[in-house]
Amino acid sequence: MKQSKQIGVTGVGPSMPLPLPAPQLEGIPEAVRPFVEMGMKLNSEFLELCGHRARAWLDWPDDYSSCKTTEDLTEAQNTYFTRMQHDYAHFLDGILRDTMIEQEEFEEEVEEEERQLESGKSHREAA
Repeated sequence: MKQSKQIGVTGVGPSMPLPLPAPQLEGIPEAVRPFVEMGMKLNSEFLELCGHRARAWLDWPDDYSSCKTTEDLTEAQNTYFTRMQHDYAHFLDGILRDTMIEQEEFEEEVEEEERQLESGKSHREAA
């Protein structure tokens, strides 16, 4: 029976698997390419959020076990919730930045096309 050998990155620790290859956009029709790119950005932001929240969840036993008084516990909880608020705000900012900037550029293009159409109509009506 063949055993599969795990390829790892040397010097990083116990045989860490290589990172997944980056998605390729070749072969995707031009009509859907913006949606795929936006989905990739949203997925990246979501995975970053999951990583931050998982780190906070894994850190909380150490934070809470070091509390000696109720004031320490209150401070640890406030720190946890402040960190959570920051993580979610960063996630939403990333989503809005990635989607709204492109939306503004799209609206500017549409407005420019409408101006060109209006100027073309006014030239035809004058003739």
